[in-house]
Amino acid sequence: MSDPYIIKMPQLSDTMTEGVIVSWEKNAGDAVARGDIVATVETDKAIMDVEVFRDGYLSGPMVEVGATVPVGSGIAAIVADSSQVTHEQLDPAASDTAGSEGQAAPAPAQEETPAQTSAPDAQAEEVVAPDGVVTLIKMPQLSDTMTEGIVVSWEKELGDQVQRGDIVAQVETDKAIMDVEVFRDGFLSGPMAEVGATVHVGGLLAYLVESLDHVVKQSISGTSTATKSQSTHDTSTQSTESAATGTQTRIPRSSPSITPSAGSKPAPRPSGKKVTPYALKMAGQLNVDLHHVMGSGPNGVIIAADVQDAQSSRATLHPMANEPQVPGVGRAMSAMERAVSHSMTASLTMPTFHVTVHAKPEALIKASKAKGVSVTIAIAKACALAIEKHPAMNWAYQPTDKIVERKNVDVGMAVAAEGGGLVVPVLRNCESESLESLNKTWKDLVDRARTRRLKPEEYANPTFMVSNMGMLGVSYFDAIPTPGTAAILAIASAGADGMPLTITADHRVVNGAEAALFLNTLRGLIQEPDDWLGASGPAIPQGQ
Repeated sequence: MSDPYIIKMPQLSDTMTEGVIVSWEKNAGDAVARGDIVATVETDKAIMDVEVFRDGYLSGPMVEVGATVPVGSGIAAIVADSSQVTHEQLDPAASDTAGSEGQAAPAPAQEETPAQTSAPDAQAEEVVAPDGVVTLIKMPQLSDTMTEGIVVSWEKELGDQVQRGDIVAQVETDKAIMDVEVFRDGFLSGPMAEVGATVHVGGLLAYLVESLDHVVKQSISGTSTATKSQSTHDTSTQSTESAATGTQTRIPRSSPSITPSAGSKPAPRPSGKKVTPYALKMAGQLNVDLHHVMGSGPNGVIIAADVQDAQSSRATLHPMANEPQVPGVGRAMSAMERAVSHSMTASLTMPTFHVTVHAKPEALIKASKAKGVSVTIAIAKACALAIEKHPAMNWAYQPTDKIVERKNVDVGMAVAAEGGGLVVPVLRNCESESLESLNKTWKDLVDRARTRRLKPEEYANPTFMVSNMGMLGVSYFDAIPTPGTAAILAIASAGADGMPLTITADHRVVNGAEAALFLNTLRGLIQEPDDWLGASGPAIPQGQ
């Protein structure tokens, strides 16, 4: 190992985009072996260990404790010999240029915009940071589908002293209302996003400063925060310099979190619009039609962040984006309405079909009552048992041209939320959990779903879905599956022929015969529940 091996900031959770160095467990010059813990870092969810996978000696340049580092950026090095050890401190702004094997990696592609040669007032709108900045409070990504959040309330006021772990705000995501926690001590300072403001993930919410004297009592509008977010490549050194010199720091718009892969073919340049080369390359990789993208750069130039915003909303990925205008004055959608709109638009890309059978529910209703569980839970369990015999119902299409096969049956079932909209709690491991356990879990999920207080892991990524409108007097309907699932079961009110059970399935994953066989198995479980929903509880299938 002649060249240094670069220790990079690992991605320790699905939503992690950066980490804060909490401590170094080894010092520069210490001998380290494969599997050793050399540092702890704070992610968006927890404090976790950084493990190394080489033998050698820990060396600088090392990132300082407290520095914020993007995922994939260098934080230290391992060298082969103690004579090669350096004790330098690493500038986090330059850490992402180090290669994983110690060789210099190409510098990140830069956007070529007129702003680079224009006067300062042609730059995107800027937010002036206060003196004495300790850290920035940014909109966290609280679920894998979250692209922005709405500030619901501030739990602390400007000037309040806060400590690590304090809840300073509540934000509304596309699916829930969640807490914003801080990971440093300090005093809450503006510029602060106003209540009701919509802020992109990574966008600026407020600041923590060193002392009460540095607190700025100023608000920033939702428009400015929604279009500006802090680049982690710049903030670590800028914040340090601001605190040390008393100078004001200007916050530019953040870099996109997606980097075009080498060899990506640029998208066609749209007529009558200016686009940066970097944005063209990203649009080509993400299959975004630039004719439908509005530029937020100087003089309307389309930049990479605009392309990523368009890709996130999926508005440019489907012909529905070209819908005709509707007369009248429209109100802005709520976060939940917007999430449903985008999800349903994405669902229209699925080639689906429908299959219906009728089942007599009386025996299941009687058995469920005797067991002390809800019929909804009994049906979820019956679905899981039927899926064990027809596993394709639990799989999913993965772009491009892959099938994800899953054994755990996580059933999502819609619940009406207070104030309108639907939330879909997910009942995990229905194939193995007892009815009593599932029933208890479901009651808790429903209570918190109605007030939109679920955690991301409690509503994300179902493998199968059930929509029950039988209690509403609906004689028949078919439901819409969402990407990530291959099928959804619609349950309508029982009539003369029984209770309609309709599967809507993704034909890329499930064929008609499989759906029909699944429904026939499910009908048998519903009509003859004694074999699995008896006094001693459901039978555990062999092999588990």
